[in-house]
Amino acid sequence: MEQHPILATYVGLHAGDDRLDDATRDAVTQEIDDAHRIERELEAIDPNELSDSVRFERELALHNVRRELFDMEVHRVWERAPSPWTPSATLSSPSSPVTSLR
Repeated sequence: MEQHPILATYVGLHAGDDRLDDATRDAVTQEIDDAHRIERELEAIDPNELSDSVRFERELALHNVRRELFDMEVHRVWERAPSPWTPSATLSSPSSPVTSLR
């Protein structure tokens, strides 16, 4: 939750309430690298050695990490539409208080 203080706050962990997620290209690149590592680790688990319920959990985790990779590598919304809480997006937004002062 250290890398995603907004999510941490949402789920009730308030140590990072004074921080926002890092939306820089370097942070996104690190998230992509982490997701690929998790995908490799999950693929390395032999599903034939798992119970039915744990096999399902493995497949669900693989699906989720692959969806996340699709969003970050193919869809790439983070490049086109920064989150509204990103400082650069907030300052340049037409509805930003800073913009209204210009």
